[in-house]
Amino acid sequence: MIDYNPPIIERDTDELIEIANSTNDTWQSDAIEQAKVELQKRNISIEFQADKLKQWRDESQQREIDYKNGLLDNFDKRYSKLEMIKIFFLAPWILSRRGFYDSDLSLTNLWKENFKTKFRQRFTLLIAGILFWIAFSISVFKYSEYLRMKEVEKIDISGWEKNRISNDKK
Repeated sequence: MIDYNPPIIERDTDELIEIANSTNDTWQSDAIEQAKVELQKRNISIEFQADKLKQWRDESQQREIDYKNGLLDNFDKRYSKLEMIKIFFLAPWILSRRGFYDSDLSLTNLWKENFKTKFRQRFTLLIAGILFWIAFSISVFKYSEYLRMKEVEKIDISGWEKNRISNDKK
């Protein structure tokens, strides 16, 4: 007889029912036999076990139905205007995973959870947001270069040119 941790005899009744009615793929046959013996010692009838297993199956089926209904409900859900603005402006931070906004709702999670409309919205907003920040950065750089060139053009270099030209002729 194999000793299990925790021992089979110390486990609660629900866990014993689960072990006793499982297959050899889940539990070793020795554990299944020990659980059946312990259930008999506790006077747990076969009918009670069957009722418990049916209850668990029904609960599992209900959870599955609820999950599928939730997936159907998710299909047409949309982002609010404020959420869309946040996603647009925070696109680089969201994509770099350093974002603090909705980092758990990645595109793959949205797709898996059947948020098809939100997926399309988020994808479009992230692309548009990245393009916006690239264009903004280029514009700021070009404008700063424009201002720098204006400053350079204002500098009077005629004195330097006279010295330079006269030094070259000597």
